[in-house]
Amino acid sequence: MWTPHYGLTGPMDADVQAVLERYPPDCRAASGVALGSAGGFSGARIWKLQAARGTLALRCWPQEHPSPERLAWIHHVAAHALANGFTLLAQPVRTTDGATFVYRAGRLWELAPWLGGVADYHARPSRERLSNAMQALARFHRAVESFPFIELQRGPSPGIVERRARLARLLVGGLEELSAALTSRPVAPEVADACRRFVSLFPRAAALVGPLVEDATRLDVALQPCLGDVWSDHVLFVGDEVTGIVDLGAMRVDSVAADIARLLGSLAASDAAARDLGAAAYEIVRPLDADERCLVIVIERANIALSPALWLRWLLVDGRTFDDPAAVTKRLLAAVARLERLVSEPRGGTTLILNSG
Repeated sequence: MWTPHYGLTGPMDADVQAVLERYPPDCRAASGVALGSAGGFSGARIWKLQAARGTLALRCWPQEHPSPERLAWIHHVAAHALANGFTLLAQPVRTTDGATFVYRAGRLWELAPWLGGVADYHARPSRERLSNAMQALARFHRAVESFPFIELQRGPSPGIVERRARLARLLVGGLEELSAALTSRPVAPEVADACRRFVSLFPRAAALVGPLVEDATRLDVALQPCLGDVWSDHVLFVGDEVTGIVDLGAMRVDSVAADIARLLGSLAASDAAARDLGAAAYEIVRPLDADERCLVIVIERANIALSPALWLRWLLVDGRTFDDPAAVTKRLLAAVARLERLVSEPRGGTTLILNSG
């Protein structure tokens, strides 16, 4: 019997019930709780459900992404990872007609087992946890490197090509757009200050990072499925052990260097010893070649240069709202602080993330 105490409006409760009716009877929850965004920033809505099958997670994806084709591809990659022994991704439950997601009320919905653990790396950082997180990422990359149906097996990293374009857009009108939006939309004083600091700092950052990014677009690297947005809040732990990786909506074909730069940057930040440890742990499972090591360095620097712009665009231009505005402001201020360190370091922030020798 459905217990609609999800903290949402009646129509959404009706959508939840209608979605669950597409699944086998043992998935139709007796009770549950709405978690909103569950601390994430993707725009997805999450429910934690109790059903005869066990504890389940129901996810309602935002209208703008992913497309049905993209979500089906993500599910195929996750299944390929499982077939190759990688068990840290929640595999979608199939509906009674065999689908891995449901289309309802203009959105895509998926149901999966609830992964145990907590994304609490920064509450209890340690060498063991850092090593285990990086090795989990490497195991995922190993598990899906044989995924078929990838049109281009080698070439420039799509992520670095995209970052080159984003750098250029900011220099040709993008900064002015942010400044103009700041004057037309009321925002918290700390957000306004962060915007002004970013607009002031970015040309120097682009001068440092831009040539590196341009050179990196000429690197010929292996391409395969990557998680796309794997960072500390997406890695679950019980004790020191990684128990899951969540939020797969950004999965894409790219170089493994893109994932390494994203995760290592979020776990180790500017701690050179921690970076070396994490990089070495990854390479125990999946060694990198010289071009991939170079690409990790460049992507991480480009991420530092570009990250504040993403948050500022969401807040000032797009007018996006978030369940936890304070958390968003904290992320923005941290991103601007990292950018300040990048432009102030000797040699323009050229401390190596990995040993590229």
